Amino acid sequence: MPSGKRAASLVKTAMDFGNCLIYEFEAVNMWGASPMDVPAKYDIHTDVKFRELELVDVGALRRENDKGWFNQTLCRVNDSVVRLGVVQGEFHWHSHANEDEFFYVVSGRLFVDIEGGPSVELEPEQGYTVPKGVVHRTRAPERTAMLMIASADVNPVGDQSGKDDVEAAETEAGRNSSTYDRLIGLLTSNNAEFKVIEHEPEGRTAVVSPMRGHATREAAKCIVLMVKANKKAEFLIVVVPGDARVDLERVKRLKRADFIRFAEQAVAERLTGCVAGTILPFALAEPLEILVDPAVAESPTMYFNAGRLDRSIALATKDYLRIASPRIERVALAAEA
Repeated sequence: MPSGKRAASLVKTAMDFGNCLIYEFEAVNMWGASPMDVPAKYDIHTDVKFRELELVDVGALRRENDKGWFNQTLCRVNDSVVRLGVVQGEFHWHSHANEDEFFYVVSGRLFVDIEGGPSVELEPEQGYTVPKGVVHRTRAPERTAMLMIASADVNPVGDQSGKDDVEAAETEAGRNSSTYDRLIGLLTSNNAEFKVIEHEPEGRTAVVSPMRGHATREAAKCIVLMVKANKKAEFLIVVVPGDARVDLERVKRLKRADFIRFAEQAVAERLTGCVAGTILPFALAEPLEILVDPAVAESPTMYFNAGRLDRSIALATKDYLRIASPRIERVALAAEA
């Protein structure tokens, strides 16, 4: 597999049949997802199937659609729509800039992955809301039926899903290699003690850590946040142990901010020069403030993806602190169970 290359391409065909859109995708490695788990076809229908005072038969629709990734708008309620998903496999990483999205499992099992945050497993009769602007994806290891509620003008495939054509992917690959080269140059010129670890392409902390031969807690998980104070936005990199979550309220207080959220994926990638899953604990592309939790700073070695899905770095923490000069603050919540 070519080194330092992001997934190849996303091919989308939208066929407009009145109000019904069917999106077809080539199975690709979106944002580091496993290609075998990305559905080859999304069968997404945005027409409203049931009107007011009409019986909504979820069971019948579920039985009729037992293959692929099926999504149908059931009905409209005021300014929102209720959609049915009958799915198995992985959806791609995406976000909705202006809409929250609620998921409720009818049958089966659903995982909701949050970029830089925990994965939530939903069983039947359980639900979860993803706030607007938060990059996420859904995964169903078995055939799963779920209900989704969002505003009527929501784009089911997300606001970021259409930007990955061949040209964008090649541009991203070039930028990614450049970030890796700059990182190696920075560490070498500063006489840092480090080691490059090659592995299969992977950006999920809990999965890549055993590939690199260390405990998940020894990984340096890097997340880009956006904070607002007095209507002025600022982006920063927060570094926490691999098995922990970012304490958003703590960061908000530290920055004396009025508002905080995870940066949108496209913004985080542009600001760091890294694709999702490979963000560095260094600010190489833009002058971002870096907040590091003491649990990371006190570990003798820190492990992180080196701006690439297929390369990681094991770096002496003392050298990292000397070179990056981050701000040490308690910004991690307790380790994930």
